[in-house]
This record gives sequence, structure tokens and C-alpha cells, in this order.
Amino acid sequence: METLEEFYTQILDLDFLIEYGYYDRNVKSEMNGKNNDTDRTLEEEAEVDQFYSVGDNFFPEYFSTKGLLLFLQNENLGATIDDNRNINYDSDNILGGRNHTPTDPIIFTIPKSNDLTIRRTYKIPNIYSYVRLALYISLNSDYFIDLFMNNKQSTSKYFNHFQIGDFKTTDKLSTKLLSYGNNILNLDLSNFYPTLYTHSLAWVDLGKQIAKNNRHDGIGNNLDKLVQAEQYGETHGVPTGNFLTRIIAEYFLCKIDNELEDLGYIYTRYVDDLKFSYNEEEMKDDFLSQVHIKSNEYNITLNEQKTFVETHPIKNELNKAQIFSFFDNFSSNNYLKWIDKLYDYINLCIDEESKGNKGSIKVLYTGSLFHLEDNSNINQIFTYKNPLNSYNLFKHFLDTSLKDSKLTNRFLNFTKKLISKGVSQDEINQLVSEYFEENSKKIKRKVSMCIENKYNQEVYQLLLYYLYFKVYETVDQTQLTELIGEDHPVDEEGLGFLIKIIDFSNDDFSIVLAITIYLQIVINEFFVEQDYANYDSYINKLFKKLNEVLSESYQSYLSEQDRVLNPYDVHDKSRMAEKLWFVRYHIYYLTNKYDSFKVSLNDYYRESETPRNRSGLYKSQLNWDFIKTNMSIDKFYERMLNQNVPLFYFDFENYTV
Repeated sequence: METLEEFYTQILDLDFLIEYGYYDRNVKSEMNGKNNDTDRTLEEEAEVDQFYSVGDNFFPEYFSTKGLLLFLQNENLGATIDDNRNINYDSDNILGGRNHTPTDPIIFTIPKSNDLTIRRTYKIPNIYSYVRLALYISLNSDYFIDLFMNNKQSTSKYFNHFQIGDFKTTDKLSTKLLSYGNNILNLDLSNFYPTLYTHSLAWVDLGKQIAKNNRHDGIGNNLDKLVQAEQYGETHGVPTGNFLTRIIAEYFLCKIDNELEDLGYIYTRYVDDLKFSYNEEEMKDDFLSQVHIKSNEYNITLNEQKTFVETHPIKNELNKAQIFSFFDNFSSNNYLKWIDKLYDYINLCIDEESKGNKGSIKVLYTGSLFHLEDNSNINQIFTYKNPLNSYNLFKHFLDTSLKDSKLTNRFLNFTKKLISKGVSQDEINQLVSEYFEENSKKIKRKVSMCIENKYNQEVYQLLLYYLYFKVYETVDQTQLTELIGEDHPVDEEGLGFLIKIIDFSNDDFSIVLAITIYLQIVINEFFVEQDYANYDSYINKLFKKLNEVLSESYQSYLSEQDRVLNPYDVHDKSRMAEKLWFVRYHIYYLTNKYDSFKVSLNDYYRESETPRNRSGLYKSQLNWDFIKTNMSIDKFYERMLNQNVPLFYFDFENYTV
């Protein structure tokens, strides 16, 4: 097993931060030393899922930075760190110099619980800003390694590594730190990530007053500027949903740990949750007082509603012995008995989750597969439909995932493993299509509600399933019209569901999925059939809506004077630093990759009488050559486009490359 220092060296390496860090992938199989699920027990699998569930939000087959990594490995990222921990870029570094271009992140909300109205907001940073921050952290890896290795209170400093920081290991560390105390004080920092003040990153490094007088040198000041650049200059909160933010949060809290340790306090901390053991009330009051002092000094707040005391013996509400032992002594070659057993297993996991046994519903997907290894009846188990009630087991798993959008990746990985074990891909796709047809009215209502309330993950999940399982291939003409609209719509109502998803208020990931489904349908229905009149009509609707939405986004950054006098041709700021930058990049990438797409776009410019500028370039937000500037961020994306680096991975069938 690797040492702790070797582990930190690996995760703070730039390649790792790019390949796994942007989407905060769960890297348990890549770096834990056990390379497949069968190397671990069910308890170990569940442990990872329950306590270390990261990277659950974006499907890696479609949303990946693997191409970005290869691109960066062949580009000049040369830079050095001086004695004050400031970065000096080589003159030809593709990231430019020290000036930080502020960029807008992608806002993406996920449910915190089964109550959809209670949301957690992710801010996914612009790739350009993320790479700049990743480079800085990797160049200062020695600093972070020393800080993390010397910390005695944190159990989150292991960043979910399965062998070095597995739950049992960290739980034993907590037990040691909380020894000889009948009472445990539990503290929680309120809305830690959304409220963390970026200037406080320098305060914990240099001291508050020194940092206010010196805003240039040191780790903290540099992190402050780089994090601000990830969120268009905002100092309130930090971008969430990526690994770099977890590193920065751990840096910040380890610094506070050091100050409390110097005062003689021993406690345990997992990110923003603290536990302190004591026997006398005076000990508790003293510790609580010091935490309040530190909180006030660094602009963080204790959550009074989550401040509570537990007294020995403490009940373990997360015990999953019943789930783990559910299949003990069960053996059968009858696929119908397996269906009944798995039906009961689903209900058990849901019931345990409802009782507060957190993570039970996640175990459902790993536990089911664990006990089906080498089962020759696996295809029948998951594709059989009861002739009396039409019940199908796979649809039950699908339905369970759609009731909790956080299960999206688990369900898709579960499906991929079923297929690898012998379940028919075609039959699975058919079952999903049937489910969507059977529940079409409920799905439409839910999607409309989610779009209206900006419930991003739920919309994203449905679009992702629609694309992955090729539901669009089985729809009838009525459903097709609902998806892509009428031939010649006379109003907004005739545009179709997918075009309506393309809206300034929606997140980039859902918009890109909607574009992809729409394009693949239009290609299948018209391009392949050589019905070019309808193909042109439908693809022009897509171009028109995209240009309108990107123009709306762009103009939201203009002054009132520029909006009136010169709404299309202001080039003092980068469009790639603004909202919908991911959508923009994908459109420019498609234009480069697919000749048919490029030809259709040029036809649209001519048919819509798009004006040209003095250089003869069409003045459209869809035209990269028109909107690009000489700023470093645009030069960065220009090089990516020239090398056809995708950020979204999907190859259109039957389309000219």
C-alpha cells in the first residue's frame, strides 16, 4: 500500500487534478489498489458508496476531461513559484500571465433530500479558470502535503481514499481522538461552501491584519484571487462540485485546526463537522467559546440547529447488517424466485433509508449485482414481464432512480454491469422506452415543474436517460412532434420540448443533452432519409434558438448604452468567460468536427440574412471566428478547437465528419 505522502503527491499532481478533479470523480477503482468490484466485499463497496460518494452528478461517458488532459500534456504550461508563493508564467504559457480573467461558473442545483424544494447549488467553474487554479495548487503541492500530513484532527484530509482513509480507519481515528469522554458535542458550520469568504483564505494563512495590508503574497492571497476568478469576481462562497474546492476547504479548516490545537483542544473533524468529547460542562463551554471566536474571526458561522450533544452509549443508526445478510443462505436456479427476492431487497433498502439509515438506497445497486455474479438466468431476471400484472424488475430499479436524481450514475453503472453480465442491451432499451411511454403524462408535468423551478439535476437525469437508452428511436409521430416540434411552427408552442430546454435560465449540461437528442432525431428522421427540406427546416429552428439564447446571455453583460447602440459587435470582453460558455464551446466544436453541421450553419446565415462585419464574418453568436478576441482565454479555447478537443462525448450516427 502506498504511503500517505505518496498518496498526496498523486492527488495533487496536475494530471490527476485535470482528469479526475473537475467533475470530482469517484476514483475508488483507479487508485485504491483494488481494480474491480469483485476484489472487495459488499460491505467495502457499500462503505465507499455511503461515506465517500463523490462524482455522482455527471455521467463520465458523456462529460469527461480526458481529451482536455491529452491536450494540456502537449501544451506549454510552464510556470514557477517564487519565494512568496506567487506564480510566474512562461512567456508562451497557453494560460497567459498573472492577470486573472473573471469567468462565470455553471449553476447546477441538486436536491438535498426527497423534498425537491431544498436544494444544494453547485458552481461548476469555467475550464480555463479551473486549469489555472489546478496548476497553482500542483506547483505548491509541497505546502499542502506538509499541512495535511501534520494535521491531527481531520478525517477528511484523506479525501475518501479507500485504503488510506476508509471509513473504518477514520472511524478508529475518531474513536481515539474522542476517548475518555462520556459526552460528545457535535458542531456544524452553517452553509460552509456557499458562505466561505474568499479573503479569509489569506487571513488563515497570514493573519487577518497582515493579509489586509498585503494582498499579493502567500498561498492564501493567490488562492483568493484564483477562486474569485472562477466565479466572476465574487468573494462570497467558493465553487462547489470539484476536487480543487475540497482541497481548498481542507487547507482552510486545517489552518483553524492548528490554532485550536495550539490552545490544547483535541477533537475530530470531517470537513465542516466537528466532534468534541468531554465530561465536565466547563470543558464543553470553553471549546464552544473558542470555536465561536475563530468563526467570528474568519467569517464563518456555526449552525445552531445542528449543535447537539450525544451521551454514551450512542446508537449507530447506520448499521446495515440486515441489508448485508439479506441474501445469506439464499440459492436458487429459478429466475422467478430471484425476481421475488430482489423485489423484497428493493423494498428493504428503501425502508431502511426512510428510517434514517443513510446510504441504504445506494447499497441497493451494488448489493444486487454482488449476489448475481455468474448467474446464468440474469437476462430473464431483469427482462421478464409478469403476464398478470406486467411487473418488470429492471423498470423497478429504473423507477427507484428517477425518484432520487442523485442515483443517476449509480443506476447507469448498474445497467452497464448488467449488460456486461449478459443482459440484452436492446431489451433494456425497450424496457426504458416502455417506462417513458407508460408514464409520459407524469414525466411531462414533472419536467415542466423542474424547468420552471430550476431543478437542474432532475431535468438533466431525464434527458440523459433519454439519450443513453435511445428512447427517441421508439417514439411515434405524435411523440416525435412533441419532442422536435412542428414542421413550420407559428408560435412558441409549436417548437417542441427539446428546443424549449435551450433557454438562458437552464444549465449548460441539460442544454447540451437537449441539443444532442434533437440533432440525432433530425439526422435519423430527415438527413438519413435524404429529406433535406425538412432537415433544413428543423436544423434552422435549432440555430435560430441557439443564436437567440447566446445573444441574450451575451447582452446581459453589456452596458445599457451598448445594448442600444451596438448590441452585436462589442469585443472588449470574452464571450467564453460568460454564462453558457460550455454550450458555446460545444457548438463551435460541432462546427469544426462535422462538415454537414458547418454547411447547414452557413446556409442558415444566408437564409436568415445574417449581416457581416467589415471582415466578411457573419455577425452571429454561433460564429467562433466572429466572437473570439485576442484575450488569453480565447486563445486557450482556440487551440482546443483547432485540435478538436471535446468536452462532451457523443458521436452522431450517419453524420458527415
